[in-house]
Amino acid sequence: MADEVKLYGAGGSPFVCRVKIALKMKEIKYENFEEDMSNKSADLLKYNPVHKKVPVLVHNGSPIAESLVIVEYIDDVWKGVPILPQNPYEKARARFWAKFVDDKCMPAAFKVFGSNGDEQVIAEACEQLQMLENELKVKGTKFFGGDNINLVDIAADFIAYWLGIIEEATEIKFFTKDKFPKLTEWADEFVNCQVVKETLPPRGNMVAFFKKRFGGSDCRGFEVRFHGFHPDDEHTKVGDGRTLRKQFGCENFEGNQGRVREDGSKSMSNKSDNVEAASNDDVPPSPSDLVKDINITSILHTHTHTQASDSSY
Repeated sequence: MADEVKLYGAGGSPFVCRVKIALKMKEIKYENFEEDMSNKSADLLKYNPVHKKVPVLVHNGSPIAESLVIVEYIDDVWKGVPILPQNPYEKARARFWAKFVDDKCMPAAFKVFGSNGDEQVIAEACEQLQMLENELKVKGTKFFGGDNINLVDIAADFIAYWLGIIEEATEIKFFTKDKFPKLTEWADEFVNCQVVKETLPPRGNMVAFFKKRFGGSDCRGFEVRFHGFHPDDEHTKVGDGRTLRKQFGCENFEGNQGRVREDGSKSMSNKSDNVEAASNDDVPPSPSDLVKDINITSILHTHTHTQASDSSY
């Protein structure tokens, strides 16, 4: 009997993207469910009652939550291209650096944009990125995983792809080749890796959206909130504590719930064939006098209907 694999996610999220890359590496077929995070499905609440976030992987009826936990589970269950090193020491190091990306690099990067490019905040973010730069120099390899991507590369997908998009939109640049020659080279290699390229949302659409929303605007005095962007912390404070919702992260994505077929169409029924892969979309507004809403539903939705992926992700 074939495995039943379902992924509950939201398009454009780097956390969901991690899982899709892992599934694609293992060539696992699965059903993709787009979640409307402003109206979470009963299934999502049932399968992830603690965090109520995406991604959630359901394997033969058993749910697994949190992106890096899911990636490790995928590596444990399915054979094929390894995602974690086999050597216990190297495996521990990979886990360390993956956690470093989540705990240090991503929050530091968001603070830069929330501070409108404050020099001290940029220096703090660069200090964290320099750690990754140094690690690549020591390894002397194309990827953190050597000749092939591994857990650390997958965990750092935000740095490789989303960071440049937000930089272009806000015109605040600090992740440059001059400062980080190894890390920027790694980013180029990573986003052009076939399994990664086939899962990323289209850059042009995302850049256009964020330029429209943030290009040339003053982002100071806001709190960068990204439900699901960080698996543990709901938000990171910057400026005077007001809120600027980053509606392109896991839990802040909104999409029409349903299954995505190979041709990119969605089925709202509960009876649909397994699909090899699918790209996702959307984002939810959260009204509040202290919240600046972001809605990229139409932009990322375009991706869903124009670019269907191959298999897993």
